[in-house]
Amino acid sequence: MANINWKLNVGYRASVKYAWLMICFSLLSIAHSAVAAIRAQGDGSIEQASVLDRSDQYYVRIAKANAQGLSVNYFKEFNAQGKPIVLLNSLVMNPKIGHAPAQTIMLVVDQNQQANIQAIRVEGHAADVVLVSPGGIQCQSCSINNTERATFATGTAQIENGELTGIDVNGGTVTINGDGLTATDLSLLDIAAGRVLVDGPLRTNMKGSLSTRNHQQVKEIDAGGNLEVSNGDVQIIVGKNHFRYTDRRSDAHYQLFNRKSFQNASNALEITEKGRISVGNLHLESTYDLGSILVKGLIKTQGNWTYVGRYNERSIIPLESVSIKSNGNINLSEQIIATNKVDMESTRAIHIAALPAGNNYLLDSIQGAEIKVVAVGQIKNFGAISGESVYFTGQNIINEGDIEATRDLYLNGQTGVNNQYGGIILGENIELVSQEDVINGQYYPFKPAEICAMLRVVNNAPSIEVGGKLAVPPFTGCGKVAAQSLSAYILGQNIKVVAQNFINANPYEVSRNSYTDPELDLDLTKSEQVVASAESIMDIRVHERFWNMSAVVESWTGNVILQAPIIDNERYHIWADTYEKVVGNPNGTHTNQQIQYLKVLSPPARLNVGQDLILNSDMLNNEHSSVEVKRDVSGTVNKIWMEGLKLRDIFKQTTVTEHSKRYCSKRVFGHCIKHKRKHWTTSSVALTKNSKTAEYPFIFLVDGHIHEGFGSEYSMLQNITFGPEASAYDPKPMTQPVQPGKPGKFVPITASDVTFFVENPNYQGD
Repeated sequence: MANINWKLNVGYRASVKYAWLMICFSLLSIAHSAVAAIRAQGDGSIEQASVLDRSDQYYVRIAKANAQGLSVNYFKEFNAQGKPIVLLNSLVMNPKIGHAPAQTIMLVVDQNQQANIQAIRVEGHAADVVLVSPGGIQCQSCSINNTERATFATGTAQIENGELTGIDVNGGTVTINGDGLTATDLSLLDIAAGRVLVDGPLRTNMKGSLSTRNHQQVKEIDAGGNLEVSNGDVQIIVGKNHFRYTDRRSDAHYQLFNRKSFQNASNALEITEKGRISVGNLHLESTYDLGSILVKGLIKTQGNWTYVGRYNERSIIPLESVSIKSNGNINLSEQIIATNKVDMESTRAIHIAALPAGNNYLLDSIQGAEIKVVAVGQIKNFGAISGESVYFTGQNIINEGDIEATRDLYLNGQTGVNNQYGGIILGENIELVSQEDVINGQYYPFKPAEICAMLRVVNNAPSIEVGGKLAVPPFTGCGKVAAQSLSAYILGQNIKVVAQNFINANPYEVSRNSYTDPELDLDLTKSEQVVASAESIMDIRVHERFWNMSAVVESWTGNVILQAPIIDNERYHIWADTYEKVVGNPNGTHTNQQIQYLKVLSPPARLNVGQDLILNSDMLNNEHSSVEVKRDVSGTVNKIWMEGLKLRDIFKQTTVTEHSKRYCSKRVFGHCIKHKRKHWTTSSVALTKNSKTAEYPFIFLVDGHIHEGFGSEYSMLQNITFGPEASAYDPKPMTQPVQPGKPGKFVPITASDVTFFVENPNYQGD
């Protein structure tokens, strides 16, 4: 009996304590009602929320949940003034909920107010938290606790059959600043708004540590640990759209960016330098037609291990990936580091900035296992991109940074692929595709100015002088900008190029103004600064022209396949001028000296083949350059032009002799009655010197055989000098007579000490 009385007394004391606690909360609520920054709508009945304002935090007694577990709470104001907000989802603290705590707590703020929060905590039974505030949400140094899923939205909630089905977003801004947003308890976080500014850290990842137990390493969640544990799936969606709460998808209502609501269309979704994001998985999306995404802060979805979360009794495994999708531009000026995929998709342009790391090195702008960058417009990369597989697809692709893949690397630019001004493309299997041109290197040793000060400003300075053989057309731009680097490298195990034209151009040249200046000397490093090099197979298939200018195309151990109507292998710029002077001699003779010298010189173009060179072309031009094939040359080529350059000193001595003769100028009856003397001079020219001083030959070296089909017309020149009054000419095709009686299998063709063999079509052997 005493035990029963004791239990009754304990129960009585607990009920009295609870009653007094509720009375105190009510008095505090009345006392602070005049200054409450969080005010609920309605009469505070069981169907309505009520607020208890304490000095250190707000207590929100949420409304009773419906049969589907949804508690809907309306607020006239929702400004926490820096104090935590506690959502009471416990029967002990909140009798409104009865014996069925809410599964989802929806907080709806008046459309004329902005929600301002610091910390939100669910007290009691864990529940999803949905904050709907059409007027915007300010999250300053905020946190969310005891919830598996949280949603911030600036729109109108849609409830059907007692369930939250979606949120219609038309405007409003979500701002995360201060110390940012921390939500390490949850598995899912969604932000849907007209505009989002992340100006502080956003973190759902946990901290962890490793300890040793029974001689084994044990992974532990540890708030004070120094290891990163991936947790949470986060997505941020901006634009006019219908956010489907049930499956976390967005039905976008595409429209032009509302410039009246937002001053700068490029800032639809902006992650500032302070906005460091550390989450388990991230999706960013802008549905505005002109609403771009700016990423200026670090994004990291990479941890030492992953934490498997729970939601609705299902496991949530962080994918450790990043997805960015925009109907406007995407500008990346910080790092994206992911363990798995990085996907960037834009209906306009994508720009990836360089991140200097010192000593001419770059930090990785994008790092992941599989990287896909897709744009309807242009893709410009100035940063470093590193992955196992990398895929770029866009209208035009410009690379002036590093793109590296340990496996496949695929670049498809509809109107062009340009690897230039220090660009590096490195991969195991590289494929470059364009409906127009693929260019490695650049046409000019400078950058054309993109923006001119005045439209009428035109650079009229000639880019080519009379007599110079410049491979590229004269520059017609309105300005020149110095380039930090003229290098361009494509390096891979296997390289394939499919395009209209493939241009490999090194615009390096040295020059002198006159014959008296020092002789020209090429720098080896600059001579080899534009390279397309395959360890195994180099496969080039173009519809018009393969154009190699003072650059290197090579395969180390495999074949080179060249399918191009025109193959040009030439120096970027070469100009041999003639210096003339007349030297008089004491005996009255004089010597005309013609001294040929180089005014401009570029390196030879080089095509190096580790095994066989397989050709399919109408015309092959090898001018002052080199083709070296380790084994055989096969395929078909019709016209072949090989041209080299010799420089000579030519001295011509002119001797003038004076003559006189007396003759009769008048005769009478056969007798001379008057004489005169006639004076005249004759000159003779003698070649006293004609010596070769320098040679810039073509080289066509084949260690194996040249098979049938290599050339029906040959033009081979080795002594052209490009001076102001000289030009190359097109001689008649060279033909080789067939020796009667004993035709050989191969016919030698020799030009200036270079010999190669063509299979004799008249050979009748076995």
